[in-house]
Amino acid sequence: MFKDELDSNSYELYEKINKRLNELQGEVFDLRNVATQLAISSGWTDTQIQNVIGASMYDIEGFRS
Repeated sequence: MFKDELDSNSYELYEKINKRLNELQGEVFDLRNVATQLAISSGWTDTQIQNVIGASMYDIEGFRS
């Protein structure tokens, strides 16, 4: 019985952690997009944006068009 409760509690904790992790990944993605847009508008080169922010060329080109 204790093992079943532990498994259930562990799964609930896993679900909560996974949900929060997904939320945080979305927030980081949003912040990276904002940082990329600011860098482009500030005249950074593509190489600077890739090295400092970690944006891909696909991301950069998407904001430049």
